[in-house]
Amino acid sequence: MKISQKTAFRASKITATVFKIVEFDDIFSEHPFIYAKVLSDVIVVIDTGCGGRSNDSRVNVTSLREFIETWPVDDNGRRPLNEGGVRKYVVVCTHCHYDHICKSHAFLTFPVI
Repeated sequence: MKISQKTAFRASKITATVFKIVEFDDIFSEHPFIYAKVLSDVIVVIDTGCGGRSNDSRVNVTSLREFIETWPVDDNGRRPLNEGGVRKYVVVCTHCHYDHICKSHAFLTFPVI
Protein backbone atom coordinates (compact mmCIF):
# COMPACT_ATOMS: atom_id res chain seq x y z
CA MET A 1 0.00 0.00 0.00
CA LYS A 2 1.29 3.43 -0.91
CA ILE A 3 1.35 6.05 1.85
CA SER A 4 -0.78 8.39 -0.30
CA GLN A 5 -3.63 5.91 -0.69
CA LYS A 6 -6.99 6.51 0.94
CA THR A 7 -9.89 4.10 1.09
CA ALA A 8 -13.66 4.54 1.11
CA PHE A 9 -14.01 1.67 3.63
CA ARG A 10 -13.28 0.91 7.28
CA ALA A 11 -13.29 -2.56 8.80
CA SER A 12 -13.61 -3.62 12.41
CA LYS A 13 -13.73 -7.02 14.05
CA ILE A 14 -17.03 -8.17 15.56
CA THR A 15 -16.02 -11.75 16.40
CA ALA A 16 -12.92 -13.85 15.72
CA THR A 17 -14.10 -14.45 12.13
CA VAL A 18 -16.64 -11.69 11.39
CA PHE A 19 -15.78 -8.16 10.31
CA LYS A 20 -18.06 -5.17 9.77
CA ILE A 21 -16.98 -3.07 6.81
CA VAL A 22 -18.51 0.40 6.51
CA GLU A 23 -18.45 2.18 3.18
CA PHE A 24 -18.15 5.54 4.91
CA ASP A 25 -17.41 7.54 1.78
CA ASP A 26 -19.88 6.70 -0.98
CA ILE A 27 -21.39 8.97 -3.60
CA PHE A 28 -24.91 8.52 -2.19
CA SER A 29 -23.95 9.20 1.46
CA GLU A 30 -25.66 5.96 2.50
CA HIS A 31 -22.69 4.59 4.50
CA PRO A 32 -23.81 0.96 4.15
CA PHE A 33 -22.68 -1.81 6.45
CA ILE A 34 -21.07 -4.80 4.76
CA TYR A 35 -20.14 -7.94 6.64
CA ALA A 36 -17.34 -10.41 5.92
CA LYS A 37 -17.12 -13.87 7.50
CA VAL A 38 -13.54 -15.07 7.06
CA LEU A 39 -13.17 -18.85 6.93
CA SER A 40 -10.15 -20.96 6.06
CA ASP A 41 -10.95 -21.40 2.36
CA VAL A 42 -13.76 -18.91 1.65
CA ILE A 43 -14.84 -15.43 2.64
CA VAL A 44 -18.55 -14.77 2.84
CA VAL A 45 -19.41 -11.18 1.91
CA ILE A 46 -22.86 -10.09 3.05
CA ASP A 47 -24.05 -7.17 0.91
CA THR A 48 -21.58 -5.29 -1.26
CA GLY A 49 -22.25 -1.60 -0.76
CA CYS A 50 -22.95 1.34 -3.03
CA GLY A 51 -20.54 0.61 -5.80
CA GLY A 52 -17.25 2.20 -4.93
CA ARG A 53 -17.58 5.79 -6.05
CA SER A 54 -16.54 8.49 -3.64
CA ASN A 55 -17.34 12.14 -3.08
CA ASP A 56 -13.67 12.70 -2.21
CA SER A 57 -11.32 12.78 -5.21
CA ARG A 58 -8.41 11.85 -2.91
CA VAL A 59 -9.96 8.43 -2.22
CA ASN A 60 -8.35 6.00 -4.63
CA VAL A 61 -9.35 2.63 -3.13
CA THR A 62 -13.06 2.57 -3.92
CA SER A 63 -13.43 -1.09 -4.89
CA LEU A 64 -14.72 -3.30 -2.08
CA ARG A 65 -12.87 -6.29 -3.50
CA GLU A 66 -9.62 -4.30 -3.75
CA PHE A 67 -10.11 -3.18 -0.14
CA ILE A 68 -10.70 -6.75 1.06
CA GLU A 69 -7.69 -8.09 -0.84
CA THR A 70 -5.14 -5.30 -0.29
CA TRP A 71 -5.98 -2.95 2.57
CA PRO A 72 -4.33 -3.60 5.97
CA VAL A 73 -7.00 -3.91 8.65
CA ASP A 74 -5.91 -3.00 12.19
CA ASP A 75 -8.24 -5.59 13.77
CA ASN A 76 -6.76 -8.28 11.50
CA GLY A 77 -3.12 -7.86 12.52
CA ARG A 78 -2.65 -5.12 9.88
CA ARG A 79 -3.30 -7.71 7.15
CA PRO A 80 -6.01 -7.57 4.47
CA LEU A 81 -9.07 -9.74 5.11
CA ASN A 82 -8.40 -11.83 1.99
CA GLU A 83 -4.80 -11.01 1.21
CA GLY A 84 -4.05 -11.55 -2.46
CA GLY A 85 -7.53 -13.00 -3.02
CA VAL A 86 -6.47 -16.51 -1.94
CA ARG A 87 -9.92 -17.39 -0.57
CA LYS A 88 -12.91 -17.89 -2.83
CA TYR A 89 -15.90 -15.60 -2.37
CA VAL A 90 -19.49 -16.34 -1.46
CA VAL A 91 -21.61 -13.22 -1.85
CA VAL A 92 -24.96 -12.94 -0.06
CA CYS A 93 -27.31 -10.06 -0.88
CA THR A 94 -29.90 -9.60 1.85
CA HIS A 95 -32.18 -7.52 -0.37
CA CYS A 96 -32.09 -5.57 -3.60
CA HIS A 97 -31.45 -1.94 -2.67
CA TYR A 98 -28.58 -0.25 -4.52
CA ASP A 99 -26.65 0.22 -1.27
CA HIS A 100 -26.56 -3.55 -0.84
CA ILE A 101 -25.89 -4.81 -4.38
CA CYS A 102 -24.04 -2.21 -6.48
CA LYS A 103 -20.65 -3.88 -6.23
CA SER A 104 -21.77 -7.52 -6.50
CA HIS A 105 -20.40 -7.85 -10.03
CA ALA A 106 -16.85 -7.24 -8.78
CA PHE A 107 -16.90 -10.68 -7.17
CA LEU A 108 -17.84 -12.60 -10.32
CA THR A 109 -15.29 -15.16 -11.36
CA PHE A 110 -15.35 -17.24 -14.46
CA PRO A 111 -13.80 -20.70 -14.80
CA VAL A 112 -10.89 -21.05 -17.19
CA ILE A 113 -11.63 -23.77 -19.73
